Amino acid sequence: HHLLAQLNSQQTQLVYKLSNDASLAESEQFLSHSKREQMIMLDTAYRYLRFRQNDEGRTEANARNSFILLEKINQYENFISLNAGFSEQQRPEHGHLSKRLTLSGGEDADENFVEVKFRMSFHSLEDNINGFLEGAQINLGSFSFRATEDDFKLEHFDVVDIFSLTPRNAFFQPLSWRVYTGLEQQIINGENHLSAHVTGGAGVTYKPWQHGYTYGLVTLRLEANSQFEHAIEPALGFKSGLLHHFSLGTAHLSLSGEEFSNDEYRHRVEFKQNFPVSRNHAFDLSLRRQRQEHLLFTEAQLNYHYFFH
Repeated sequence: HHLLAQLNSQQTQLVYKLSNDASLAESEQFLSHSKREQMIMLDTAYRYLRFRQNDEGRTEANARNSFILLEKINQYENFISLNAGFSEQQRPEHGHLSKRLTLSGGEDADENFVEVKFRMSFHSLEDNINGFLEGAQINLGSFSFRATEDDFKLEHFDVVDIFSLTPRNAFFQPLSWRVYTGLEQQIINGENHLSAHVTGGAGVTYKPWQHGYTYGLVTLRLEANSQFEHAIEPALGFKSGLLHHFSLGTAHLSLSGEEFSNDEYRHRVEFKQNFPVSRNHAFDLSLRRQRQEHLLFTEAQLNYHYFFH
């Protein structure tokens, strides 16, 4: 990935061709590049072939192309191979601490509320990215309590919430996936009901620009709710979105929904914007618009996050 990042799109395509036909190292298209660019392309193609051999096993074609590329590499005096480096911001000790306490205020369907949230660990997609991998979320033991003018209740309890966004390209085609389970309030028959669920999904992610991710997943949900006819109701759904990390924080726009086998449905659009203040302090703004049978409502929240051991 580090080597590919040094090349433009035309050179990246040439690397892929070289990995399948090493004789292109003698072509005018390859030789028209600078010596430094040639070395990077040869090194990248050779390393990619080694990666494929580890994954697919040894093939005659891969062995032949690897040998030709290695011969070509050895023809260069003082051949330079670029090592992957890291920035100060990527050092784990610069990341926020693992536990998180959140104080929130907002409005949900014309009703004001305050909320206290706690997360045992670890990191959300929208949290300050310093010290963490982009596109990786692992949350364990998260819960929140919400108070309104005349009510106080458990809003949600997530046992585990893991979200992995891994970009695909011509060289690598990993799956992106998410799994989360716990309890959460859902409006059914005009009232909130605490529902238990297990939700998971898989799909693809692409990286159209630096620090930007777009993704789409197909999801399956199993929900247990006292208002449903069956003890467990399955639902087929989707989740797609755009995630972008920039100097002022992280923005995340997502579309999601599920259709239950009993004809219940929920569709939503959500936007979150995180603003880190320092290593262990941050604010974020979240907006959600949800539509379901006979109901359309908007929820807006302003959150303050404090990270600690």
